[in-house]
Amino acid sequence: MPEDLNYATMLGSMARKRRSTSKRYSLSLLLAKQPKSLAKHPMYLRMLQFYGFSPRLKSLRFNRRCYSLLDRAVIAPENLENFYRTYRLPKDPFFPLFFMVKREYQEHRAELKRRRESYILKRVRELDSQILRFLRYLGKIEQKLNAAGRTPVWEKTVYPDSKKKADEYHLYNMDQWIQVFTSFGEELKTRYPHKTGSANWHQVFAAFILECPPEKGDFRPPDAALVRRQYRRLSKLHHPDSGGNPERFCQLKQARDLLSDSAKQ
Repeated sequence: MPEDLNYATMLGSMARKRRSTSKRYSLSLLLAKQPKSLAKHPMYLRMLQFYGFSPRLKSLRFNRRCYSLLDRAVIAPENLENFYRTYRLPKDPFFPLFFMVKREYQEHRAELKRRRESYILKRVRELDSQILRFLRYLGKIEQKLNAAGRTPVWEKTVYPDSKKKADEYHLYNMDQWIQVFTSFGEELKTRYPHKTGSANWHQVFAAFILECPPEKGDFRPPDAALVRRQYRRLSKLHHPDSGGNPERFCQLKQARDLLSDSAKQ
């Protein structure tokens, strides 16, 4: 009896798998899933007319692979004949028109993305050289921690993801930059909890607090004399007795102590 039950369960599982893999798609679903901005294309309405006046197109059903090829618009004009034959589709003007409209939409979006990325990179490069050096070192820290040499935390918390954010960076004060560094450090510890190399982040952060920009190449903590000199200068500005920010003053002391200890090692 248990064997019969297991066999029946196996057959039921296979039947469900066949039903899930044999799902059929339609042009109606394809069109409904397209981005709304696709309708701005001058040939969009013409394409819809071909679909609307064709009962055969409305009744078409095809598999997931065919749906994916249509949705990604990867069929070149010279390969349309093979596409029709492979998926038993009618040679209707709807298909070449759909591919053209979707491809031009994709190209337009790709161009907008390229322009946005170029603008962001340009604005980042225009940041204060000292800030820029520190930002680059944060990326290098994560590259050493990431097995593939990538920087997902840096891209999420440091590098601006929009033109607006890139412009805002030029208006940031020291407190706002400290928040950027702090967010990076917290995310770094969460993403790489067992990586000892994250300790380098604390040294870079301390150097940033004391406004000791790193030299080119691998990060090295500033020498003790520079640490003392910068601490004396900045502590006068931020001492609570002089109307300074107590939190910032504490950060200066912590940064001095950390870098002083590193210099002794």
